[in-house]
Amino acid sequence: MSLLFSSLIFLLLTSFLFSLIITKILVKIMTYLKIVDKPEKRRVHNITTPRGGGLALVLIYCILLPIFEYYWTGYFNYSSDIIQLLIPIALISFLDDIIGVNNSFRLFIHSLSSFLAILWLIHPERILSIDLPIIKNIPMLADLIIGTFALMTFLNIYNFMDGIDGITAMQSIHFSVFMILLCFLQSNNINNVGFIITTSILILGWGVGFLFYNWHPA
Repeated sequence: MSLLFSSLIFLLLTSFLFSLIITKILVKIMTYLKIVDKPEKRRVHNITTPRGGGLALVLIYCILLPIFEYYWTGYFNYSSDIIQLLIPIALISFLDDIIGVNNSFRLFIHSLSSFLAILWLIHPERILSIDLPIIKNIPMLADLIIGTFALMTFLNIYNFMDGIDGITAMQSIHFSVFMILLCFLQSNNINNVGFIITTSILILGWGVGFLFYNWHPA
């Protein structure tokens, strides 16, 4: 138990330090490349503000997640699938920051990535059909549709938040802390609990580090 706790603390500190360093570098790069938000009626910024800070989370996730999954399990399983889904979402978001992307195309990428996430990471386990008698006998397609729509909605709501100082980081911290507590309290009832804790700690470390740059005035 002490070894596990030490490993989790090390992961948290590593994610936090990476967040501080990578975000600072990205701020300088984005400012130099003029990838910025300028004050206007539809923006909440009062000054020119760099965009693309979310790339820090993508880099931290893609580097640390497979390393720690292999350290604890001896193989790459979920990390490879998640990274394949994360990269298209990150690329389309970054392109939207730079040149703007058609909303329909961005929604298509989000929908496809959400569908594959449910298909690869959850299916054939059930999402809601085990709890709702009305759809208990409906094929697994119902779960795929419900899960895809829920995840796609979450992606877009999360993406919509990032214009307000501190809100994305605070929501990420709140979400990851809740997931960590839930995993420890209900570890016997949650599949792949170790992987979920690892992911949540990575997000927590990134969120705290990112908050140093994203707190008002960001």
